[in-house]
Amino acid sequence: MSLRKVLSLTRAACCNTAKLQTTNFSRQKMCFVGANTFKFYSTENIGDKNKQPAEKVDILGRFFPQNTVSSEEAERVKSEQERFEKENKEKNEENEKSWRRMKIGFAVFGGAMSVMGGCLVVEMGGPRRGEHGELLEDEFSHLPIVLQYLKRTWKELTFYEKMIKEPSREKLLPDPLPAPYQPTYTLVLEFTDVLVHPDWSYQTGWRFKKRPGVDQFLQTVASADFEVIIFTSENAFMIWPVIDKLDPENKFITYRLFRDSTHFTDVFEASTTQARD
Repeated sequence: MSLRKVLSLTRAACCNTAKLQTTNFSRQKMCFVGANTFKFYSTENIGDKNKQPAEKVDILGRFFPQNTVSSEEAERVKSEQERFEKENKEKNEENEKSWRRMKIGFAVFGGAMSVMGGCLVVEMGGPRRGEHGELLEDEFSHLPIVLQYLKRTWKELTFYEKMIKEPSREKLLPDPLPAPYQPTYTLVLEFTDVLVHPDWSYQTGWRFKKRPGVDQFLQTVASADFEVIIFTSENAFMIWPVIDKLDPENKFITYRLFRDSTHFTDVFEASTTQARD
């Protein structure tokens, strides 16, 4: 009896919780109620095939209106676009041609430098020959042939560099004369901006203007027991004729020192190897 009572009570509880409330819908809608889910079916538009769908609203078009483009405007834009593309194409082709010419130029320059370097090594690095054409041995004769040429070339280049940087002679001035022929004092004068002022222009080229009273000054110091020496860092072939104009009879200026009498560093410096105190 107790088991039957438990089953009846359980059935009653399940029925009370499964009661569903339904809502009245319009006649065009039907509601099917199941134990677990609700399913709605609509009968709207059934059989009405001629009814058009709702029109879409262009919201962006209302806030950002666009003007219609005419055919002439479209043609103009198209022609400008074609012209721009054509110009870009021509520019790219011109850049490619320039780059090709540049590469050819670099190749030609590199080849020319290689040929010149080879000729320099062959000319300056070759073994020396005697009066009768025989080969003369030097400190590089025992080396391989390639090293011989390279070592001799480097030695020659170093020699020419020394010729440019070092003075042309060890003593810039000769030994003093015996008394009473040697003047008591030695006066060294800078040529540029002391005795004369150089000036250059396209119309006249180089011109040298004498300082006022320079002729009288040279006569005075030469007659006062002074040995006058002119020094300049300019080339001799340009300054020598000007000094000849200052002292045409070679009575006042005893010695002349030019660029070949200087040490070449960042600037020209006079050599201190002189035969005077």
